[in-house]
Amino acid sequence: MENNTTYNCIYNSSKKLLLKLLDTNIVIILYGKGGCGKTVLLNELQHKINDKGYRIESDGNITEDLFTKKYIITLYDLKKIRNINTSKYYLINMNH
Repeated sequence: MENNTTYNCIYNSSKKLLLKLLDTNIVIILYGKGGCGKTVLLNELQHKINDKGYRIESDGNITEDLFTKKYIITLYDLKKIRNINTSKYYLINMNH
């Protein structure tokens, strides 16, 4: 039961933060291993994400070009963004 409580706390905090960040136009990175709620969160907020003009990129080919546009990027490996200046994105850590 404690694990569900931790998951819910992280999920709800991530959701609140994501909703605020959608108004900033900055690239948003949802970071976490599989099963941490990234996809569930994106599905739940899909309409708001679309309304704000964001696109979703899933842990594929992460290039510098993505960080000049309105993207939400899901990641499970931070090495993929190690060469990207941290001022170009906001990272939400969804690991629990």
